[in-house]
Amino acid sequence: MILFLPDGRMLITEKPGWLRIVTVAGQVETVSGIPSVANAGQGGLLDVALDPNFAANQRVYISYAEAGTGAPGWRWRAAHCQRTAAG
Repeated sequence: MILFLPDGRMLITEKPGWLRIVTVAGQVETVSGIPSVANAGQGGLLDVALDPNFAANQRVYISYAEAGTGAPGWRWRAAHCQRTAAG
């Protein structure tokens, strides 16, 4: 999934559990603090969306599969990330 930020950067989710941020100059960084994901079948790190009030709160939402019990062995979860003073 690719999401463009208001400043032109991109957020990219990768199924194995990586969230990347790409600058307008093409530099790629990996976002830290993403939960562990269950990367099997249709699981993994999935969607990314901006909070409706992103300009004020810098909050981003992600959806992902985490390990669970029973079939298929994972469950869907959602979380939010927020930009820190460090970046």
